[in-house]
Amino acid sequence: DVVWSGCTQDESRCLESLLNFGCKIVLHRRRDSSSTAALQELGLTTLTLRRKLHMAQCMFRSLSSQAPPYLSRLFSYVSCHHNTRSSFTSQLNLPLVRSSFGQKAFSFAGASLWCSLPTAIRATPNLSLNNYTELCKRFYSNA
Repeated sequence: DVVWSGCTQDESRCLESLLNFGCKIVLHRRRDSSSTAALQELGLTTLTLRRKLHMAQCMFRSLSSQAPPYLSRLFSYVSCHHNTRSSFTSQLNLPLVRSSFGQKAFSFAGASLWCSLPTAIRATPNLSLNNYTELCKRFYSNA
């Protein structure tokens, strides 16, 4: 799913409608029936949510040294020389990009996704991947 995180909105809508149609076929539902109900019955989430969760998991692994070093080296924390409340928020430096194409790169998209998470999720010490994923699911489903 992380591979598809850089797709356009039109491509994302097309993939989402294919998923919805496939769920209805599997459940032998009519085309005009609810896609949300079909997804829930099969225990699936939307592709958009899945892409966000997979990207968040990749970020968690990268920042906790559970990913290959070449991924971990893509990110650095903001260094603050003043003792302020925001200096303890585990914010990442966003790389400078000059185009929308550059914003789709993992180094930028992952860092911006990480920075969009609440501080309570980012700064929780000794968090396992499963607990982190559950916190992210709750955050994204409430957003």
